[in-house]
Amino acid sequence: MYELPFKLWFGNCLTWSKYFVLRIILGTALGWPPLNYSNSGYTVIIGVPWQMWELVDIPLLSLQCADRTGCREVILSLDTTANRFLRHARYQEIEKKIQSYSDLNPRLIFYNKWQYFVSRIFRWNWIDCWLTWAIGIAEARTRFALLHDFDAVVIDPKFLLNHFNLIRECNSVFVGIQSDDRFNCYGKKDIFMTIELMVDIYFLKSQYSPIDLFNRLRKLDADLVVCDILRDVQLSTPPENRTFHAMQKGQIVHPSQLVSHWHKMNRSLKIFEPVGYSSILIIPYFRHLTGDSAPLTDLTKAIRSGRLHVKFEGRSLSLNKLDQAGCDWISEQIEMLESYFSEKITTLVIEYCESIRSIPYVQHSN
Repeated sequence: MYELPFKLWFGNCLTWSKYFVLRIILGTALGWPPLNYSNSGYTVIIGVPWQMWELVDIPLLSLQCADRTGCREVILSLDTTANRFLRHARYQEIEKKIQSYSDLNPRLIFYNKWQYFVSRIFRWNWIDCWLTWAIGIAEARTRFALLHDFDAVVIDPKFLLNHFNLIRECNSVFVGIQSDDRFNCYGKKDIFMTIELMVDIYFLKSQYSPIDLFNRLRKLDADLVVCDILRDVQLSTPPENRTFHAMQKGQIVHPSQLVSHWHKMNRSLKIFEPVGYSSILIIPYFRHLTGDSAPLTDLTKAIRSGRLHVKFEGRSLSLNKLDQAGCDWISEQIEMLESYFSEKITTLVIEYCESIRSIPYVQHSN
């Protein structure tokens, strides 16, 4: 009779203990500098997985095309130390990449040795996501900041300006574009996901420590809920401090889980075999967009020839478990990007998307 409640209680205790210890250790990684925002406007902060540095064009290309009125700085926060980064990436190539976005003038910031050590102990993507953004917030010189996802591409040139105007006009602490629906059943409306979340840095630094922005357990009603990055501090602010910025389809392309799928592929000892869909298929398109069409062309030829076990980014990838919905979805994302960045959808991209859509047919015909 009491077995299930005991197991639930014991499991909750273990979860609380795990997060308690984790947060104590992570809390030593970063503190806020003295409050200082000498510039009006906002800072764009992008957390960059350093191993994906070559794909930093994904977030930067759309920023380059946007109306950046009010944007004072773009910070690229990398999840490694400067020395380690320079050992793996050639300085000339880094400079060349930065120079190609000279109008954005991005500033690179890195982990210190302790932050790198702590993050590598746990090897959990949530930690790197939190820490790169928190370091960016610590370094920002403006009152407001936009947390720009590495794998998000805003294809509405006026979005940034409208987003910035909202946080000022509504006197908000948070302006988000996507609510976390998990909190709706607890009567907590507009608790935002971090994608393209604009925040009031002054408020966060004056009210919370960096670790407060990290994942936290909270009891809501009778449930134990994991509040992901920045959800807990949003729960602590009045609803009037949170403003929803409604977006329509076609204003943003977000190939979700691009970073996590890329990491899984590179950590896989065998062939990587995503199920349903995989956003990494957008990578050859960005390679093409920045001048290297070979990966896109090679993958198109491979699929058309009936090969679904392919070489991809130097690794082995299987496309055998992708379904029609997943193939249609990623093709649509690529077509929206091509329509935005190019005057028309080129033949090369059309053929690539057609080959992706044909994957389920190729599966069944083999």
